[in-house]
Amino acid sequence: MSSKALFRWAAAALIVSAVSVTLGRILHPAVDAAGITSPQWGVSHILWLVGLLTGMVGLVGLYLRQREDVGVLGFIGAGAAWVGMALLSGTIYFEGIIEPTVLAQAPALVETLVSGEGWGAFFAVFLVSVALFGVGFLLLGIAMLRAAVLPRWAVALVVAGSVVGGPQALLPRPIATLAFLTLGVGLAGLGYGLWASAEAPSAHPTVGGRPSVAEG
Repeated sequence: MSSKALFRWAAAALIVSAVSVTLGRILHPAVDAAGITSPQWGVSHILWLVGLLTGMVGLVGLYLRQREDVGVLGFIGAGAAWVGMALLSGTIYFEGIIEPTVLAQAPALVETLVSGEGWGAFFAVFLVSVALFGVGFLLLGIAMLRAAVLPRWAVALVVAGSVVGGPQALLPRPIATLAFLTLGVGLAGLGYGLWASAEAPSAHPTVGGRPSVAEG
């Protein structure tokens, strides 16, 4: 596969991820007995799962496009963010696919989950996941801002959205929704920037004497 095709696929994956995570957050019901047992619960989590999986694909292309520019910091950040997304995919899969089936067979567990008493090790894995997700995108974002290869405004939005929105289950609903909207717009912006970079005549289009398609 050529670099141009790779970056195009990664850009498309980022845009799909942006739409999926945003819709998933908007459709996510309240975390109560009615919300957990509603059809929206499964739909929102499936959308998040799609968003995470396509985001992992997009992240690989995003890093490869800038690997010479973001250096070791970018490598560490991209790696941490990717692992965080992989772990979150597992938790989201459990919540969206397995949990509804379990609750249908054992409805008494609903109140336990709502109160947080039944989370056990799941909560620890969740915290590690969101920590890697947020810190990874923060480090990668710093490296990307320094490299100035892709739009800075999009990088800033992704960093803000991932750091604030990562632990969304612990946040008030309006803040979590705003964080995910911010993340979605940022991911779409990075997808656009990556696509534009792939379409450029050179693998490293030059703006102002250095590789860049950055704005702002």
